[in-house]
Amino acid sequence: MKDAVKAVYLTPRIEGFQLGVGFTPNGQQDGGNALKTSTNESAKKPFDQSNWTGLLSYKNAFDNGVSLALSLSGVVGQSKAVRVSTGKFFNIVENSASWAVGGQLGYAGWEFGAQYIDNGKSHVNKTHLRDAKGGTAVSVALGYSFGAHKIAAGYYHSDKKLGALNATGEALAPAIAGGAGTDLGKARTNIYSLTYDFKVAPGLGLFAEANYFNMKNKDVAAEFQDAYKGLNDKALDGVKSNRDWYEAPETLGERLKADVRILSRDLRADGAHWEKENAFKTKQDPSKPKYYVLEMFPYPSGRLHMGHVRNYTLGDVVARFKKSQGYNVLHPMGWDSFGLPAENAAIERGSHPAEWTRSNIKTLKEQFKTVGFSYDWNREISSCEVDYYGKEQSLFLDFLENGLVYRKESYVNWDPLENTVLANEQVVDGKGWRSGAIVERRKLNQWFLKISEYADELLEGLESLDQWPEKVRLMQTNWIGRSEGMRLFFKVENSPETIDVFTTRHDTLFGASFCALAPNHPFSEKLSENNPDLQKFIKECAKLGTSEEALEKAEKKGFDTGLKVENPLVKGQKVPLYVANFVLMDYGTGAVFGCPAHDQRDLDFARKYNLTVTPVVSKPDGSIPEIDTLAYTEDGHIVNSDFLDGLSVSKAKEEVANRLEKEGLGSRQITYRLRDWGVSRQRYWGCPIPIIHCPDCGVVPVPKDQLPVQLPEDVTFDKPGNPLDHHPTWKQTTCPKCQTPATRETDTLDTFFESSWYFARFCSPQSDQPFDKEAANYWLPVDQYIGGIEHAVLHLLYSRFFTRALKKCGHLDVEEPFNALMTQGMVCHETYANKEGGWLYPDEVQKKNGQWIEQSCDEPVTVGHSEKMSKSKKNIVSPEDIIQEDGADTARLFMISDSPPDRNLEWTDSGVQGAWRYLSKVWRLVVEDILPLLKNDNMPKQEETQNVSPLQQTIHRTIRDATYHIEKFRFNRYVADLRILTNALTENLQKSSVSPLYLKEGVKTLVLLLNPIAPHLSEELWEQIGEKISLQEVPWPSFDPKLIQEEEMTLAVQVNGKLKGTLKLPLQTEQKEIESQALSLPTVQKALENKQVRRLIVVPKRIVNVVA
Repeated sequence: MKDAVKAVYLTPRIEGFQLGVGFTPNGQQDGGNALKTSTNESAKKPFDQSNWTGLLSYKNAFDNGVSLALSLSGVVGQSKAVRVSTGKFFNIVENSASWAVGGQLGYAGWEFGAQYIDNGKSHVNKTHLRDAKGGTAVSVALGYSFGAHKIAAGYYHSDKKLGALNATGEALAPAIAGGAGTDLGKARTNIYSLTYDFKVAPGLGLFAEANYFNMKNKDVAAEFQDAYKGLNDKALDGVKSNRDWYEAPETLGERLKADVRILSRDLRADGAHWEKENAFKTKQDPSKPKYYVLEMFPYPSGRLHMGHVRNYTLGDVVARFKKSQGYNVLHPMGWDSFGLPAENAAIERGSHPAEWTRSNIKTLKEQFKTVGFSYDWNREISSCEVDYYGKEQSLFLDFLENGLVYRKESYVNWDPLENTVLANEQVVDGKGWRSGAIVERRKLNQWFLKISEYADELLEGLESLDQWPEKVRLMQTNWIGRSEGMRLFFKVENSPETIDVFTTRHDTLFGASFCALAPNHPFSEKLSENNPDLQKFIKECAKLGTSEEALEKAEKKGFDTGLKVENPLVKGQKVPLYVANFVLMDYGTGAVFGCPAHDQRDLDFARKYNLTVTPVVSKPDGSIPEIDTLAYTEDGHIVNSDFLDGLSVSKAKEEVANRLEKEGLGSRQITYRLRDWGVSRQRYWGCPIPIIHCPDCGVVPVPKDQLPVQLPEDVTFDKPGNPLDHHPTWKQTTCPKCQTPATRETDTLDTFFESSWYFARFCSPQSDQPFDKEAANYWLPVDQYIGGIEHAVLHLLYSRFFTRALKKCGHLDVEEPFNALMTQGMVCHETYANKEGGWLYPDEVQKKNGQWIEQSCDEPVTVGHSEKMSKSKKNIVSPEDIIQEDGADTARLFMISDSPPDRNLEWTDSGVQGAWRYLSKVWRLVVEDILPLLKNDNMPKQEETQNVSPLQQTIHRTIRDATYHIEKFRFNRYVADLRILTNALTENLQKSSVSPLYLKEGVKTLVLLLNPIAPHLSEELWEQIGEKISLQEVPWPSFDPKLIQEEEMTLAVQVNGKLKGTLKLPLQTEQKEIESQALSLPTVQKALENKQVRRLIVVPKRIVNVVA
């Protein structure tokens, strides 16, 4: 029975009246044996905390053969016991205040006993035993006495909760101490007990008990066995008669050893020690190379989630690694704390945004510390504090003074119910995400930053960012959207008006069948003045919002103006002029011409309105494509185009441009998709824009000596719109120029403004300036930036623009803020849904007989594919639970060991337990196996030999490989390197000729290499080894190339399948290097003369084939 737990033990027992009081200054073992061993050697064990136990019991036998016994027992205190390797005590009971009452009735040798246990106030820690919150249980037993012997059978039942250990047999002898017990969460438990009592002298007996634990949940049963075994082995080893054995899954062996043996100080104290010693405080030090590692600072939503743990663990590994390499490392943390969620919380909870935000920051900061991140908390910043946003206002005024800021009317998404502007992301199916009102396009005065002036510079700068992911650079390139094309002039028939159209496909003018204007194009508005139907159409278009995505998804609609325009290239051809909902005024000129055969959007529009579709580009084979529902958008040659026929697309573009420029009907032009950045937001919880509006002087900047402009705290959210507008006094002020009454700007800055310069503030957060220029020039650019791919465009692009703007204003000398960028993947988990389609949390389901079921009702569960953890689908795992159950180091290790950092991480319980087991294995290897061996005087001495030990080779190869893999962000490979060294050390323990010198070198190397991932465990192991200096001060180990015997591979190099040479390379050589070496062979270069390499095929360890 794999899920069974069996135990047999012998314990002295005294019958009769008992009154006992026990105090264990260093911990309690378990409920059932607490009183019996309260004075034994367990008090000397290295447990933590104390508790009191008490027992009152009375037993009496009457003359008529009836016997009666009553007992009451309880436990008060805190009890902590077995320790796990990842930095946490395994708490059997915390804050226990539990009691039990039992009774027994006997007649003519028969005895019936019952017991009730109440653990209502106890809390069992979640290290192994899940979701424990105390509970109640009952047990019954039936026994028979004959002479000096008594035998009894007992039954214990707890539906979903196990209230107390060792309860069943004790019900017959209610001199018990079963109050504080062990709670197994959602495991239904039945215990069957057989007891045997033998009286060896009056009032003294020997009591034997055998228990069979039957639990529905195999995993929980195993965890219980683990804990129980650990307690009996360690806590009760003073009771010499105690013995027990178990039958359980093999994997419990390792866990059992770790639980029992890893007994030392609470590793959570390491974090406090690091903080007290300012271990990670950083200052400028010209004698060391600097290294600035930064993870994107979080919005303080209030709880630590797995995305946080992964993102910040990646950065912490780099920071610790670089510090050990001798770099002066800056690794700060702060909070991106302005934003709409705080306002929403204020409305929903009735709390002030500042109160809600600061409370969340406090919680999140404490949770960050439990994970052991090496942040310099002396540099902590929060963007919602006046010390930060006041400096931001100063930067805004500098930008204004240098011509980087302006104000103009612009179309926005307007929620008519809430009277506020919505971001594109807040418009859902054309409606306000919160109010449900149909969103309108409305013109408002907005503040803008001139990012478009830097379009070329930002585009060119991407070429220097060779340590950024190619996909991010491509996304920014597309967002900037540099287009080389023509501005064409379409004359309106019988009118002096001309429509300017920008296009990149002037080669297709012979296929044009319509022109279309944006609804807010000046000519559209002019035409609508006397056309009610057009006015109505334009109003309908305004409901679509302003985002390109919304317009792209919307049905393509147009309004025929009844006018025609003349094709500037095709003499005599006139095409209809429409106003169309898919044309953006903000892109190009706000007007397009349509060639349906070669643009899908144009084709959809043409089919809807029965317009001509004329193919003007052939397929590569010269055939003319048949256009039905799909446009032909591939390359080819021009057809059906008079003098352009037969030309390539590029040559046709050149010919058209020359002809139209000569005739004055068009001109070459470069445009950009990038638009100036609108930074105005009609919200309260943001940085006030330091501007005053004066009736006489107009727009007036707030003088710097009057900064900061602080947000008022006495605001209300009971009215729609911006609370700053509603405030009775805040916006009333005096014009700094003419000293007459004036009004403050009530818009606040876009929160991307705060995140576009925070990395510079970290360089000198105590400065009374936005930042100290010398410090910024010392630390910037950030050497390694880490964050999600979702910020590839806006945040990263705005930060790049900001750095250039700051340089223009004289604040710093660098142009690029981030030298290297790593975008981590998401943490994913399967989804679970019940039969009604409702989402379930992972801890609400379990696998039974190969099928997933809901634990509460045993109903089948639908398992969905793995996707990003989200609260809405409940496929989340709490980092707090993992840290409590398995320790921070386990969570850190799992986050980087199971997947490359830039890929999604699939969350699995088995992966977490694998990380736990590996750390436990390392602990046992060092503390239990190697260190005692090194202290053994009979250990063989180092032999005088010139031969290189295989273990020594592995040590130095591991240092080389681990260093390389960390630097290349191949953290999963780095973990694999550590496992190789761990296995090598384990194998060498079995060899009689093992060298103490190499063993010690290997152990120290392993601990040093482990430190960036598992800082708690490695620090403690370092102490166990006998080292006095903290690992934070110990340099990264170096390897000796002479001691590494390279394993080589020989590869045949072919060109088009013909052998041209061979390569001998180290087995670890990366594919790019293999390709480079193959192409550099003289014989290969000769074979490739006048040929273009089309493909390189690398068959690992065998062949490189160059296809030309």
